[in-house]
Amino acid sequence: MPKAGTMVSANARPCWRTRTATSIESGTGTSASEPGSRKRTAMRPGPIVRRRSLSGNRPGEKPATMVHPPPFKEKTVSRAFVNEDQAAQTEQPVERQISAQPNYVTPQGLAELQARVALLHSQHSEQNDLGDDADKQRMAELERDLRYFTQRLHSAQVVTTATSTDKVQIGSRVTFADEQDRQQSVQLVGEDQADAAKGLINWASPLGRALLGAQPGDEVLWQRPAGNQLIEIIRIEPA
Repeated sequence: MPKAGTMVSANARPCWRTRTATSIESGTGTSASEPGSRKRTAMRPGPIVRRRSLSGNRPGEKPATMVHPPPFKEKTVSRAFVNEDQAAQTEQPVERQISAQPNYVTPQGLAELQARVALLHSQHSEQNDLGDDADKQRMAELERDLRYFTQRLHSAQVVTTATSTDKVQIGSRVTFADEQDRQQSVQLVGEDQADAAKGLINWASPLGRALLGAQPGDEVLWQRPAGNQLIEIIRIEPA
């Protein structure tokens, strides 16, 4: 063994030393060099110096390779498939039916049609500017309404403003009384302007046809689904 503090070269080779074995015959521990003794030489290695690389690998070994897990990739769905799904889910709205009756409108009704078409064009442009983020269902409804109201605007026949108080015309305001003397006031307008909740009655409806052409004091038959009823014209006012 090297003494403490002794420098050992990194290239040092093992040294071999001999030791004298005791005689196996006499057991007296005589030297193996004495006559008549049997000797056995044992080989014992000296200090072994191993070098380790700075990387921690043994000489001759390949450097260890760090294995990194694959980078996380977020699953994404192609926008093309999303658009196809949205298109498949879009329900085609029911087309508005265009009646065969003449499209008579008041001057006010014509202005409302023009404003309605302009608004629909504006709303459609806003959705179209959104591109892939546009509401496909809303787009389909806007296009349906544009087809209808554009056609109605082209076929509109503007009637003369009602000025008579002696005869009911399209645009006239009429007050009438039913058989129970209950009075009601309505105005005859075009089909697209009609709104019963506001007292705007389509001139081609059963009530409109009963009132059209009537004069104050006349009794006319209002043919209703719930049953016919006589009504009396009380008053006629211009539009």
